[in-house]
Amino acid sequence: MRSLNVAYRNAHDTMRNLDGLQPQEAFDEMLKYLFFREQDEEQRPFTVLPDTTGKTYIRESAKEIRRRFRSYVEAENSFFEELWQTSDFILSDEALYLVHSHIQGFRLNDFDGDIRSAALQQFVTPEVRRGLGIYPTPDAVVKEAVGALSPELGAKVLDPACGAGTFLIHVLRNWSEQHPKSKNRLVVYGSDKNPRMLTIADLNLSHGKRTDFKRVLVDSLKPIDNTFLRENYFDYIFTNPPFGVNLDSRAIDFRKYESALDANRYPLKHQDSDVLFLERCLQLLSPGGELAIVMPRSFMTNSRLELARAKLGEFGHVWGVLTLPSETFAATGTQTTTAVLFIRRYAKENERLHTGGIAIARALNVGFDTTGRARLNPDITGLGNEIRKAARAKKTLGRAQFVDDTIYAESFNRLADLIADRSSKSSASSRRRVGDVVTAITTGLTPSRAAYADEGLFLIKVGNLTGAGIDWMPRDRNFIDLSQFAKRERSKRSLIVQPNDIVLTSSAHAPRYIAKKADIVTSIPQWAGGRASYVGEVMLLRTDPAKLDPFRLLAFIRHPQTIERIQLMVRGQTAHLHADDIAELPLPDELFEDKSVFDKVGKLIRDEANVCERMNEIAYAQMALLSETSFR
Repeated sequence: MRSLNVAYRNAHDTMRNLDGLQPQEAFDEMLKYLFFREQDEEQRPFTVLPDTTGKTYIRESAKEIRRRFRSYVEAENSFFEELWQTSDFILSDEALYLVHSHIQGFRLNDFDGDIRSAALQQFVTPEVRRGLGIYPTPDAVVKEAVGALSPELGAKVLDPACGAGTFLIHVLRNWSEQHPKSKNRLVVYGSDKNPRMLTIADLNLSHGKRTDFKRVLVDSLKPIDNTFLRENYFDYIFTNPPFGVNLDSRAIDFRKYESALDANRYPLKHQDSDVLFLERCLQLLSPGGELAIVMPRSFMTNSRLELARAKLGEFGHVWGVLTLPSETFAATGTQTTTAVLFIRRYAKENERLHTGGIAIARALNVGFDTTGRARLNPDITGLGNEIRKAARAKKTLGRAQFVDDTIYAESFNRLADLIADRSSKSSASSRRRVGDVVTAITTGLTPSRAAYADEGLFLIKVGNLTGAGIDWMPRDRNFIDLSQFAKRERSKRSLIVQPNDIVLTSSAHAPRYIAKKADIVTSIPQWAGGRASYVGEVMLLRTDPAKLDPFRLLAFIRHPQTIERIQLMVRGQTAHLHADDIAELPLPDELFEDKSVFDKVGKLIRDEANVCERMNEIAYAQMALLSETSFR
């Protein structure tokens, strides 16, 4: 694997340094070369020798590679001509000769598809992937999705947005491992509208001696009769569809999608791509067929999609959920928080009225952080299998909770409560929650521009929160006119902060920032006016000290697992945290025990607050002295 990575990297450097190719050009040339190599290995592979005879040998070698490549493309009679406008390399003879020299020592058809795909991803930088619209699903997620459904040998399996074919690779691998002596051809189906991605899938899947990759270059949302994308046909579908794309009814025939119709059955003007893809998958599944699909949290939480979710509940029901942390797709340039939904299409029409349950498991670590660096002890391993077992046993097993009493047709609209752990069945009714130990939970109020002043009532803003104590140093728009104090004091929303109030980030442009900074008010400096309020992007929790030490509650809120859980509660297209959701957050029993980790961390936070007070005093003293001093 490492050697193949090195060979790819050397090939890339040759294209860049010798011919000056841009990343996308180099990527296309590598695809051409890999296609050439896979076809050539089925013939009598062409080998070049170390150059000892000068330019003539290089030119003749490159000429033979070009001739063979052209003949393979013409014989394939495929979509390659759409991707490659000419059946030739744009590489110079010397660059083509050197690229072949770097890679000819490997027999690519002997590598597993996913290993070759991983090596190719090393060749394609994250920046190039984003530029080309390539958003690969991490192998850890794919493995758990395939494991949860575990298709039987010979089942008809499709990915209608197959990309590099990662889901299908894992299906084939599972079949080969489970049935090593089988002589049957292993057939999988894939489609994609991006010719580059379908080329990669073809390179990954078409080389196996027992495999048959049936593929078509098509937009799967536009039904075409002369393809294998037949409705009511496939036993299993695995996919990570395009999301974040607002589709126009002028580009897609919305009349073919129930989820794209309004309450009066008129086509909407726009609908989210992931919603239509989900319905399209349900159309393609045979009755009783199953789907594993990666979906953004907005699909589950956005109230605008309530009707669409209800329409989808007429086709099938959600029986399992695997929630993923925000960094899952960070390496591809998006922080969208996602979940894998496991869905079964109804075998009979009246099934929609049946009652069942949903198994849910939460992955907090997929093996890397937001920068793509490795993280130790990923907890995603085995979750797909645990979800399947919990769903079949109809009870909580291992790390998979089972939430009962869900009408199948309502399962899609149940997801928002489920992923936020707001379900009354998700934990014992006697378990304490945040709402049981606080007297107030509320978000602040952002004033109008005219209300800001140079001094007056201090406003705690997101920038004043540090996660290590409040920074009380005044900055731009940190004060509003003192006349606003009385109005805020009379408000029923507890808009004037008090000692021991906890404040945290509750609104941001991305979920990963929610609850990342949480601090406690110990005192308000006199230079800040001795009184303070807070803006709409900040949430306040006022603990009842008779029920729980506020410093312990802050220790709990700062716990990484709590932050992950809070971020799952975020609703809407932009990230907003709601007071009623926080109120339902379960509290662990350890939080109330003396000498627990929360007790110890709470005491450390007290020390931190004292240090923070002193740091604020020092910072203000510096500012005051420097502002009073002038020099030439």
